[in-house]
This record gives sequence, C-alpha cells and structure tokens, in this order.
Amino acid sequence: MHIHCQHTELVDTTPERLFAVITDYANYPRSNPLVLKTVVNRQDAGGAEVYTERKTPVDKKVTFIDTYAPAPLLQFTRRYVGEETASSTWTVEPAFGGRCYFTIVADVRLPFFPGVFLRPILKRMFYPLNFPTFIHAATQMATPVTARVA
Repeated sequence: MHIHCQHTELVDTTPERLFAVITDYANYPRSNPLVLKTVVNRQDAGGAEVYTERKTPVDKKVTFIDTYAPAPLLQFTRRYVGEETASSTWTVEPAFGGRCYFTIVADVRLPFFPGVFLRPILKRMFYPLNFPTFIHAATQMATPVTARVA
C-alpha cells in the first residue's frame, strides 16, 4: 500500500531563515513539543544524520538521514534508517514580498494490513509534526541564522 502526504504553506519569512530552522536539528526539542530529544550524529554541507525521540503514536525513536540538494536550492531528501520504503522531500522556495513556500512530499510503501492501520495515523501526524512548529520558529526569530553548516 502506498501512503502519500503532500502539503505546501506560504510562510511570512525568508527562504533562508526557514531552511535554517528546519536544518537546525539540535533545536527541534525547543521548537517542537512532539520532539523530546535529538542527537546530531553528523551534519555538513552535504547533509545530516540525526537521531530523534518523539511523542508520536508510531516511530517514537527514529534516525533519519537528510541529503541536501546542491546550492542554491533549499531542499533535502529525508530517508529513515531501517525504513527503506519511506522518504520525504522538503523544499523551501522564494515567494513574493519576502515570503517563501514550504513544501513537504512524503511517501511510504507498506504491506496492505499494516498500511490500512497506519495510513490514518501517519496522515494525522504529518501536518502537526512538521509545519506549525517550524513555521512558528522561523517567523518568531529575532536574528538571522545561517542556512547550512560548512
């Protein structure tokens, strides 16, 4: 069973600021009440590997690997260790008036019976886990931050 989630938001901040927030893995627990802990195993110009503990109905402990697109694109592909059929693409694009578009496209393939059970749970988790907290953090920041680690 294929489970697909996609959402785009227009955000009142610059693309660089939003991308900096979504790649500031160490601060996830401060900005997202569903994330209890993060351990950044690696982060460089090409991507990051991060372990997280979350307050979610499924996948409470996950390690993900983000692979950044080449600059100037503000995009990465996220894969989950141990979940070979799950991935997502996170994109931040310029909009008008100093704003940006924030899009996440997520896909997972599961056997039929687990998929029937997990589909509604994953769809309910998708938006609140990802969008409101990052958007709030990016629009409330007082100082600019760097989008990527060198």
